[in-house]
Amino acid sequence: MYTASGSKAYAQIGVESAVMSASQQQLVTMLFDGVLSALVRARLFMQDN
Repeated sequence: MYTASGSKAYAQIGVESAVMSASQQQLVTMLFDGVLSALVRARLFMQDN
């Protein structure tokens, strides 16, 4: 249980660090990567009903 929350905390810090040090182009790329990931998840959920 602690491992899952700990890994989420490290992931969150990693994302925050990446955002804070990213250029404008990198931020746009990160945004589109997130959108594509959300679309893939949405398609999978829709297929499973």
